[in-house]
Order: sequence, then structure tokens, then C-alpha cells
Amino acid sequence: MHLSLHSEVATIPLSLADKGIQECSFKITFFGYAEPALRKLQFLAELGMASTEPLEVNGSTVRPRELLMQLLRQLPQAHEKPISKGYKAVITEAEGEAGGRPVLLRAETVGGRHAGWGISGGTLLVAAPPAIAARWLGAGSLNRPGVWPPEQVIEPEPFFDELTRRGFTTRLSRTETVAQAMSN
Repeated sequence: MHLSLHSEVATIPLSLADKGIQECSFKITFFGYAEPALRKLQFLAELGMASTEPLEVNGSTVRPRELLMQLLRQLPQAHEKPISKGYKAVITEAEGEAGGRPVLLRAETVGGRHAGWGISGGTLLVAAPPAIAARWLGAGSLNRPGVWPPEQVIEPEPFFDELTRRGFTTRLSRTETVAQAMSN
């Protein structure tokens, strides 16, 4: 998992400034790749195969990336589009205090592939929110003039209902710490 620059990091602290927000980060796993695929790419990059700088090899000049791309083109190609089996989970956590006790709020949205469209849960979960917003804009349901971050104009419950219609499950939870050991 690594930090990623997303618009939420800029908009949420402004949108929730009155709530006392102190920190906002966006983390993503492995750039969207499965870990084994990422490790193979990482290995090739560490070898220098992603370089576009010319390299002298036995009297000829090659660019490692061009060589790698040519070798990849020689691999057997699939004749049919692979069936996506991917799932996607988006988890949002907010930590704070309520009544002097630590509280964790968590929203978790999970979904799998759409068999009819042949797309993964990841593709669908990236596409569905803007599609929902676009439909609401077209229907006149979102009529606040100007450009606004989603957290300022979209009501969560109807939005989660729309995600449910598209095959996603959203779970909301609140965990309150009632007793905590003192650290040494």
C-alpha cells in the first residue's frame, strides 16, 4: 500500500474544516496491479529494462524499454478477451473523539465483476460514482451552481442506494474505545 495524490486529499479538509479535521491521506494498493505482476514489473525495472536511454551492446545501440516491448510482442497473444474476476473495495476511515473517547468510523464499499459487461469490480466502482452524479445532474437532482467536491453536494444514503443497484455492498461501522491500556 502506498500514498497517492487524489483530489480528496485537497477537498475533504476544506469540506470538513468545521469538524476539526487534522489529517487526510489517500492510500492505494500496488497501483491497481496484483502483487505478483507488480513484483515482476519491479524486477524488470530494477534490471534497467524500463530505461529509454541508449545502451551499447556488442557494437549495436539498443534502448532497453524498446527491446522489452519487442520481446513482449513476440509472446503468444490471447484471441479472446479474458474474463475479469476482479473485486474492488474502497474503505474510508475517520478517527476522532466522541465524549472524550477514541472513535473510528468506517465505510466499506465492495463489489465484484459485472458478468453482463465483462468488467471487473474495480472498473465498475471507478465508473459508477461519476455515472450516478451525471444522471443526477441530468435529472436536475444536483442543482447547486458551480463546481463542488462530491462530499459537499451528494447525499450519502441515496448514493449508497444507487451503488447497491449496481451490485455493491456498503457497510458502515462505528467502533468506540471504552478502555485503553496506557503505553509505556
